[in-house]
Amino acid sequence: MNQNNTMTKHQVAAFCRSLPGVKEDVKWGGVEVFYIDQNKMFALFNLNSNGLSFKVEKDLFLGYIDRPGIRPSPYLARA
Repeated sequence: MNQNNTMTKHQVAAFCRSLPGVKEDVKWGGVEVFYIDQNKMFALFNLNSNGLSFKVEKDLFLGYIDRPGIRPSPYLARA
């Protein structure tokens, strides 16, 4: 963690890789995708920016997007 007690992109990626059964791939011209069971994505990094997306349960979604600096992912929010 850095001085602000926040994780860096590399630390989040290392955590995702440490989870059991996780695979990663780069898709869509620069999005690092972490997934399980062949196709269940749970985290995405836009390698061309600082964008980071996580999948959350529907009942937690509104609680997360009410926080400063967090917004729905434009390509996953409808799913």
